[in-house]
Amino acid sequence: MIEPVLKELDETIDHRQRFENEKQESITRLKRDLLEARDAHKRTEIYCSLFDEYKNYQYDSAFVYAKLIEKSALQEGGKVEYRAKAQVALLHCFKSVGFFNEAVDVIRAFDPKDVPAPICAEFYFLGAATWQNLSSFVSGTEALACKYDEEKLACYDKVLEYAAPDSYLYGYANLDKMLIENYSDSLAISARDAFIVTNDWDDHQKAVQYSILSEAYNKVQKYDEAVYYRALSAILDIRSCTHETTSAKVLAGHMYAKGDIDRAYKYIQQAQYDAEFYNSRLRNAEINTILPVIENGRYNWLNNQRLLLFVILFVIAGLLALTVVLLLVLRSRNKVLAQTHANLAEKTNLLELSNLSLTEAIAKLREANEIKDQYIIQSLYGNTVFVNEVNDAVNEAVRDITLKRPDEARSTLYHIGCT
Repeated sequence: MIEPVLKELDETIDHRQRFENEKQESITRLKRDLLEARDAHKRTEIYCSLFDEYKNYQYDSAFVYAKLIEKSALQEGGKVEYRAKAQVALLHCFKSVGFFNEAVDVIRAFDPKDVPAPICAEFYFLGAATWQNLSSFVSGTEALACKYDEEKLACYDKVLEYAAPDSYLYGYANLDKMLIENYSDSLAISARDAFIVTNDWDDHQKAVQYSILSEAYNKVQKYDEAVYYRALSAILDIRSCTHETTSAKVLAGHMYAKGDIDRAYKYIQQAQYDAEFYNSRLRNAEINTILPVIENGRYNWLNNQRLLLFVILFVIAGLLALTVVLLLVLRSRNKVLAQTHANLAEKTNLLELSNLSLTEAIAKLREANEIKDQYIIQSLYGNTVFVNEVNDAVNEAVRDITLKRPDEARSTLYHIGCT
């Protein structure tokens, strides 16, 4: 629920210049129209439009145009409508930057007679906001707070008298008055939520209501809902180029409490940018109460991150050194293995040569054996013939001896001896 809206806020902050450019284009068009205006009434109307553009955008310029509206009212013979618009503009300026004495002087000097009802409603609404700021400023001093709360209720009664029943100011005043008179936490949430969806309010109006709704959730310790609606308020503030705001500052506090120091710092920087751009002494004073805490927390967080980074780098360096050692060991062993492999290859070659020589020797031995066998066979064959011849000769000699033919027997034996 929270993370998507926080991511959207982060992206909105990163692209805030686009909204600023659109705002500047709108202001530039009005200033161009002002240069071309020849009619005093037309110029005054443009002063009012430029004030509306600047009133939540930049105090100094808003105050300039508020004074120009006042000057125009005097030049036109104190025209009631322009005089009232000037008072509305000045009250808005004084209330926004914390010039409460000046703001109260304007409230006391306002006369609603003959002033158009919508202007009266807006004036008294700003008066109620002024008394609310004063009540918050003296929080803890019950007597003063009660006095300012009574003044605020009186202003709300005037808003309800002059505002149209279907208007934003009427609904806002009616709801706040009801909550002051019959407050409950559940009503503060349900009634505010119902009011937000009753009409298609503009971005600034929604931002204000989301901010108040967030505070109601925070009061009942529903911090996730408080962060969610505060983030929505901050997003709409940036989109509407509202620099007179508190949402980013309060959200920074929530993020710091949640331990999200990076976002807390980012949001307090956005709040400081808004306060400095608007030139609001009141908002700067509020921011200065929390900014040192967040900056100190971020400083400690960055130191912890640096320490963690140092540890990680030390571990990586150790692993790298170990890797180098292992590579050197492996390289040495690879050299040994390579040498062993070379020796084995050489011995294998020698063995192959020996096997080849042995094969050749075996072939020659086999050939010699075959020759020998042939020789033996031939020898045996020759001896067999000789033996047979001798045997025949002996038999013949024996026969000659038996027959008493000694000369033939002697001749036969002699022949055997000569053979």
